[in-house]
Amino acid sequence: MNQADQEKILAAISLLEMHPRWNKTLPDAIRIIMAEAVPNYFDSIEDFIAAVKISINEDAFFPNLLELQSKISGGRKAEAMTEWQRVLKLSQGNPDLVDLSVLSQRTKAALASVGGIRKLGYAGEDSAHHFEKRFLDYYTLLNPEQVDEVNLLLPQAKKQIATNAAKILEPGEKL
Repeated sequence: MNQADQEKILAAISLLEMHPRWNKTLPDAIRIIMAEAVPNYFDSIEDFIAAVKISINEDAFFPNLLELQSKISGGRKAEAMTEWQRVLKLSQGNPDLVDLSVLSQRTKAALASVGGIRKLGYAGEDSAHHFEKRFLDYYTLLNPEQVDEVNLLLPQAKKQIATNAAKILEPGEKL
């Protein structure tokens, strides 16, 4: 996050503090921690500022970041639930025929956190709910840089698995 973005976030936090309903002064350390966490909850600074504006008009109590996040189109949690349902439907088919290109980068990163589409498929519908919380947590909390980092690592991990498998499997044998 650059300095200009940091200043916008801190200005929005100041708006929250100044609202007559709350009249709250956060310690500088808390303001900085809150500002640094904003990218974990919002896809853009504009979304954060929009959530602050909504909160000023609607909330009776000083909001935390999760409450602010919920102001923007149901928040990332609602989006995560929708994506989880899509992933579950995809996992019910043949894992070798699943087209993961229909999933967002964030969904792919969260899916990797539960072991991938193949693991969900093998788990079956009855056991898939065990993976749901982890998927939702990762989806909700990953910031854009982490999403990119996870997705960059996936092809490298697949290549390493294939290399290791080739060393231990007989010719023609598959994992």
